[in-house]
Order: sequence, then structure tokens, then C-alpha cells
Amino acid sequence: MKPGAIQSALKHTHFRSALATCLRMNTSGFLLWLVTKHMKATGSAAPIWAVFINWAAEYFSVPLDRHAERLVRDFLKTISLEIQAAVQADLHTLRENIAREVNRG
Repeated sequence: MKPGAIQSALKHTHFRSALATCLRMNTSGFLLWLVTKHMKATGSAAPIWAVFINWAAEYFSVPLDRHAERLVRDFLKTISLEIQAAVQADLHTLRENIAREVNRG
């Protein structure tokens, strides 16, 4: 993440605006497939990013800043459990595929 991205994002009070700030300051193409796959069902990329951020924070045990955690938690409440489960399933599959490749190497 580019310097200042987190500080800039912390100035926002809504998840979508904080996300937009971060995405403008970073390259996130490595998850384009995930966003593209689920965006039709969600209507925008923001729900997919919220699920990813929450999943990554939990899976990698990376504590979010209190403000960021609140924004993500509140935004997740607006996303259906079915969408969250579908995105998480793809993330788990990706994680398993990467682990398999690493173990082969």
C-alpha cells in the first residue's frame, strides 16, 4: 500500500468512500477475477472487497484499525449471507490451490 493510503482512508466515514481512496492508491488487479465473478450479483465491487478484507483480516490474523473494522462490519450487514458465503468459498478455494502449489514446489 502506498504511503498515506491508510491515513487518507481513515478520514472517511463510509466504507465505499474509504475503499475508493485505497483502490485509487493501490494496484489490486490480482483480485479482479473475484470482483468480476461476483459483481453482477452484488451490483458493485464494494461488497466483494468488504468480504475479502474481513476474510483476509481473520485468516491472516491481521487486526484492523478500530475505525476500519467498524466500517467493514457495518457494511457487511448490508450484504446477503449467500453472497458472503460465495465469495468466501472462492477465497478458500484460492487459498487451498496456492497451498497445494507451494507444497509441490
